[in-house]
Amino acid sequence: MAKVELSMEMPIEWFTVEEAARYLRVSKRTIYKWSRHGRLPAYLIGNRRHRRYRKDDLDKVPRLADPQGSVDEQHTRAQGN
Repeated sequence: MAKVELSMEMPIEWFTVEEAARYLRVSKRTIYKWSRHGRLPAYLIGNRRHRRYRKDDLDKVPRLADPQGSVDEQHTRAQGN
């Protein structure tokens, strides 16, 4: 009887900009901004350089929320921008 090794690795889940924004409950503009500032890694794929985001990276994004529900503005103010 052959022994079969089962991999416990979960498949990588990829999100489009729209899906990432919906998942994190922020605007697409915020996703682009976080990518531009290095807060959220983006992976460019294909000839047209479409952006994709890994679920693991989305889950690691430090999120700061103010009472008005804006996540990014408080972070920007804290950075002095």
